[in-house]
Amino acid sequence: MDRVTNVQAITSRVIEDYATRSLNSKLYYIHDDTRKIDSVLVVPLKRDIEPHIMVMTRIEGDQVIIEADTTDRPLDEALVAAGIPRAQIVLAYSGEIASLA
Repeated sequence: MDRVTNVQAITSRVIEDYATRSLNSKLYYIHDDTRKIDSVLVVPLKRDIEPHIMVMTRIEGDQVIIEADTTDRPLDEALVAAGIPRAQIVLAYSGEIASLA
């Protein structure tokens, strides 16, 4: 399969879709174009629960490196469905290592 070159645009769109409504939290989509980082931050309404990152990616070359995914709908599957080949996705949170060839 051919490598996709517009990974940042696709990844940003997919990550932004994770910032949906929540009954118990506010979800914030965060995009840093300079560093090529996208994430969704969860801020619980109950202040006794810590805010945390739901999903986070960074782009290196043409690879999408998933640093965090705490969802029940895996981000790598959503990225593949959006057109990014699995070979261009690195699950860093589970120990995969990026190969910058």
